[in-house]
Amino acid sequence: MIQFISTLSLVEYNQPPPKAVPAQPGTPDPFREFFLQLQAHATPGLSSWGKSPAKGKIPGLRKDDTAKKQECVICVEEKPLQHFPKITDSCQHPDQICLVCVQNWLAREADNTDWDKIHCVACKEIVPYNHMKRLMTKAAFEKYDQYSRNATLSKMPNFRWCISSSCSSGQIHEIDTDGYIFYCGACYTKTCVIHNVPWHEGETCTEYDYRQDPKVKAAEERASKIEIKGSSKPCPGPGCKVNITRNGGCEHMKCELIFELWDARVNENADSRQVRDVIMSSVGSVWRISIRFGRMGIRSMRRVASCTRRICQIISIIHYW
Repeated sequence: MIQFISTLSLVEYNQPPPKAVPAQPGTPDPFREFFLQLQAHATPGLSSWGKSPAKGKIPGLRKDDTAKKQECVICVEEKPLQHFPKITDSCQHPDQICLVCVQNWLAREADNTDWDKIHCVACKEIVPYNHMKRLMTKAAFEKYDQYSRNATLSKMPNFRWCISSSCSSGQIHEIDTDGYIFYCGACYTKTCVIHNVPWHEGETCTEYDYRQDPKVKAAEERASKIEIKGSSKPCPGPGCKVNITRNGGCEHMKCELIFELWDARVNENADSRQVRDVIMSSVGSVWRISIRFGRMGIRSMRRVASCTRRICQIISIIHYW
């Protein structure tokens, strides 16, 4: 009996394993179907075949769903069913809006609405961050992500943005430890954290408040007018009345108003009595000319000052009295 059992075990051990029987074409494999359904459930946005966007239902789309089409209620175009995504998990309406129209809606709302208040195009359900990332284009989501990050940072205690128009940096600034001057770590701009203005050099915040007081401003304006009236003389040109102050030299005084030059011509043969000194300089695209003791040939000029004297066709107006 013992010998028989040993021989039988040895024979069974040396036998090759049984060969697998290949599945017949068209025969469903229950285990494979079950596994693919689990895969589609664990991977949102994939169908049971792991290739095309699903309709958000378990099990995934059937094979013949790829041939079915429906019309988008916004662009009125017929598209395959997998082009109609479910926007949020809470949406109860049918998926009748195509992905392109959904993306256009979300991008427009991201530019005009608070980042956390963007709702579905077909209902009032708020679209959460992860669904925005799933539905939006890459470029639109990058902008939305920046908006959401900036909004989140702005809500942090003691976080401040740099006020420079050319800087987009920000940082934590605590008055108790860092003082009243905010130093931007990116562009080194100094900001008064009390008034949120460029730092007022040479004066304290109390002195700045005093200077910004409307009554103080009015008093300073009155004092300035009194000083100008006592130390200057209005230009006698009709309609000009620009205040002029003599800073030394002879009794000759000159009133200069700057005009925009379009085309100027200097007579090179003019004698010294007509043109003695012409100084030309360029500031951006505007030419400025200063003329002394005479006139200058001007072909085409546009006036940008208020003096109405006939000689205003030349840039630097010379008034004598």
